[in-house]
Amino acid sequence: MIAPKYIFFLLYLISVSTVAQGRLWNRGTIQLDTGTEARVHGNIILDSPITGNGYLVYAGSNVAWAAGDNLKTDYFRMESSAPLQLKNDLIIVQQADFISGVLDASEHGVTFQNHNPTTGGNAASYIHTSFTGYVRFPVNTQTASIPMGVNNHLIYASFVQAATADTFTIQLWPVLTDDGLITGNSINHHVGLWALNIQETLAGQNDITLTLQCPDASLAVDFFEHQSVLIQYDGNSYIPLSLCGTDISNDNPNIFQVSSLQNLGLMGVGDSLFLPLQPEASITVVGSTTLCLGDSVLLISSPSDAYLWNNGVSDSSIYVSSSGNYQVTVTNTNGCQSISTPVLITFFPIDSVIQYQTSCNAYEWSATGQTYQTSGIYIASLQNQHGCDSIITLQLTLLFSDSLHQNFSICPGSSVTVGSNTYDTDGIYTDIFTGAHGCDSIVITTVEVLGCSGILSFNESEFTVYPNPAYEQITVFTSFYSPDVFFSIKDLHGRIVLSGNYSFHDNSPTWIDIKELSSGVYFLHIHNKVTRFIKK
Repeated sequence: MIAPKYIFFLLYLISVSTVAQGRLWNRGTIQLDTGTEARVHGNIILDSPITGNGYLVYAGSNVAWAAGDNLKTDYFRMESSAPLQLKNDLIIVQQADFISGVLDASEHGVTFQNHNPTTGGNAASYIHTSFTGYVRFPVNTQTASIPMGVNNHLIYASFVQAATADTFTIQLWPVLTDDGLITGNSINHHVGLWALNIQETLAGQNDITLTLQCPDASLAVDFFEHQSVLIQYDGNSYIPLSLCGTDISNDNPNIFQVSSLQNLGLMGVGDSLFLPLQPEASITVVGSTTLCLGDSVLLISSPSDAYLWNNGVSDSSIYVSSSGNYQVTVTNTNGCQSISTPVLITFFPIDSVIQYQTSCNAYEWSATGQTYQTSGIYIASLQNQHGCDSIITLQLTLLFSDSLHQNFSICPGSSVTVGSNTYDTDGIYTDIFTGAHGCDSIVITTVEVLGCSGILSFNESEFTVYPNPAYEQITVFTSFYSPDVFFSIKDLHGRIVLSGNYSFHDNSPTWIDIKELSSGVYFLHIHNKVTRFIKK
């Protein structure tokens, strides 16, 4: 059974849900448990507070107002299409959630009692104050963010303090113009559009970090300038809290932040209208940003009073000869600084390549298109894909084809063997062999057949040589026996380089020492038989 004291409230909620502009008026305590909410479409009158973890929700479609002797609730939510005006001060014990609709506190205040007072907030849902209305909230070392706004434009005001926990009061309203009429003669044409009044209970005992964030990009050009500064009102005029603006050109242009804030009061945000001319760092590149190693390029800073490049040079200009991102920080006489956008300078290497080439007789080099007929070192200079020199060195070794002329006089029935060819008739014969270095070796053999008489000892016999190629000696196998036979070894020019007499035995090896010979192609002559071998 439902307790009697809740019956009236439940019946009232039922009637509210069926009446478009139903109102809430209570004189006794209402408790909303977790997961419940009281949705009100009309005026709210609280003579006793609403407690519990459930939400008091304003969901009206027309302008309504909230008042009462005890306008207080633990949890509150704006979820309407029309503003809710405060006729008395509103106390929110725990938290307020802003989804849609404006909470109009232009005549009265909103007091939060929790250190994390709000969630949500957008261009259509925020707290609207003026120089009479206010928002009061506690701040400790955690961030307290309040969605403030004017004329469908939202600004988040976030506070963090690093000293004593305190209670702050803020007001936000339009006060400055963008034509300099209120604040003095303009240097630029944009200044802060709104004023922000911040008061603290424990004056001067806090070190505040204040962040103002404007999610509405349409205001960013007027509210947060390239060089912005926090401006304070001293009772007569607006003066900057610093001679140097906060350069937010490389950050989010919709966020302005100032740290170590101790002088609170009536303030606004503006740009160089209130400042001496601020330094603007930029770099001019005299030439190209892509070069070859060995070159250099001149970087010139925009004019200022002092300079510091990120390579440590303190001149107004520098020559650079290595790749990297270059920045300059400029400082004026007031100590205000500006850092330039980085400039990337790239130096490409000069290629250096050595080619080793061995060729026969002549060599055509593709790098130059020239044909070389002598060994030597040749150099070509080309351009690589980056337009930088590419030095190519050719170390060329040319080997030339050998030519051997030899003459044989043989008897009928005899023959001369050159390589794999056998000649037994008169004629001039040409054989081409591949030498040790791959070059052709030409052997021209003249054979003359004589009219002979007598008996040949072993002229018709065959012999073989191995290994081929050989290193220190060759092994000769014959199919005959002779106790004393003359042999000779000739080079490709027909010169005898080794000769002697050996006793050959049929089908038995005979060794000839060739280690004193140079590497190349040679011909072994045994009587009128010739065979070719290679000395390694």
